[in-house]
Amino acid sequence: MLPHPWSLCYNWKNSISGSWTECKSENMGKQDKKYKCPCCGYQTLDTHGEYDICPVCFWEDDAYLVFSEKTIRGIYYDKEPALDELLDIPSEANHGLTLRQARENYRSFGSCEKEMLPYVRKPYKNEKV
Repeated sequence: MLPHPWSLCYNWKNSISGSWTECKSENMGKQDKKYKCPCCGYQTLDTHGEYDICPVCFWEDDAYLVFSEKTIRGIYYDKEPALDELLDIPSEANHGLTLRQARENYRSFGSCEKEMLPYVRKPYKNEKV
């Protein structure tokens, strides 16, 4: 069975030597600086707003919200919306799900949507904020 296309680590066959390479468990979770996922809150994203998918909750980090350590702000707005308004904007990248709904779902059952449960994993120790 092939791994899920978004899985972080899986066996692969070197096309030149024909040998199989395995990911080592000691390398799993080692990372450079990561960004905080707006849904689950773990540091799992390589970039902000470039459609990275969080492996912990499966939220796709689209470009309509920008997060810093202390604030959330919307982009593409004439005026700065209130935080409650930002949390309730449907995300096209996440099938119309709002960030508020996704956070509630993650707290309830462990992923941003039930359909994504087979693809999520537990956070690594070094991903906790």
